[in-house]
Amino acid sequence: MKKKVIALLIISVSTYFIYMQHIRPWYLEYSIINSEKYLNKKQKIENTIIKNNSKILLGDSILEALILDDKNIYYFSISGETINSLTNRLKYLTINESSTIFCMIGINDLLFNKSLNNIY
Repeated sequence: MKKKVIALLIISVSTYFIYMQHIRPWYLEYSIINSEKYLNKKQKIENTIIKNNSKILLGDSILEALILDDKNIYYFSISGETINSLTNRLKYLTINESSTIFCMIGINDLLFNKSLNNIY
């Protein structure tokens, strides 16, 4: 009986760690980048024509909530953004060399239990 309890405990703990390290991060990112809000904002950003000498904010909800009184700022941040989803989104942006980019990303990666090596 003791061996069965120990085996069950080992299986339970192993399953928990597999879930936390592999399934949960993937599911959270998947549910965000497939949400209607994310897809609508992504499409709007991809259709934006960026002017020269612009300031571009890339990141997650922290930069998305930032409101500055400057007509030359493009708010390209999306709540729930991760390093992976931002990298995929950058493929569809054409940014002028004269633009300045402000990027703040990685908080959601930490919240989604991504490995520190992945974040670096």
